[in-house]
Amino acid sequence: MLIISNKYFLASASNPELRSFPISQLKSIIQAGNHADSLVTNLYELLLSEAIQHFSSPFTLLGEPVYAFSMDNPSYLQHYNTFRNLKIATEDTLSFTFRALQLHQTAANHFTSTKNQAALIYFDLQRLDFVKQYAAFEGKDSIYQAVLQAYKTEFSGIPSWTEIVHKLALIKMSEAAEYQPLNEETKIHRFKLQEAKNFVRKPSTHFLKALVLIYADS
Repeated sequence: MLIISNKYFLASASNPELRSFPISQLKSIIQAGNHADSLVTNLYELLLSEAIQHFSSPFTLLGEPVYAFSMDNPSYLQHYNTFRNLKIATEDTLSFTFRALQLHQTAANHFTSTKNQAALIYFDLQRLDFVKQYAAFEGKDSIYQAVLQAYKTEFSGIPSWTEIVHKLALIKMSEAAEYQPLNEETKIHRFKLQEAKNFVRKPSTHFLKALVLIYADS
């Protein structure tokens, strides 16, 4: 049964003809779900979103073969412009992790071409969290933080900008927890808590614009 559902999820996310069906014409038969549903504009994008969620499910990591696909390339966690041009291949074509990564790449390319920045960053933040969770390479935390910093500048004024700031603040709080007054090696974390507070307390026109857009969509 799972194999059949996988087949249909992949097929729906590979059919460009579905882009000709606007979401506005399907609202009467589509039940409102998460925030992603307010960002997609056609049936193809909606099904692509559902496929990403399906293949990103934790239970799908069970029963993988010896040659299972491994999230071992640091570029999987890089800026979307780097990620979307990667060649992703494996012998383990049944791997859900592999399929999820492919679909995230499809989403990055699609929303870049349609210039839908709100959808692009929403789905790409999901990609970053997904890769970071299952990454099999060193330095993932520093790469993750560097990309978020870049996105903080690039996507200012977009609703998901507030999520980027929140993620960065959590990182600073985590680093602050490592500070020990009597341990010289942790001295670099001394002011991390203040940095986290600055992220969320400092007045920002970008933050206000994001709030306006969030309430406009609700």
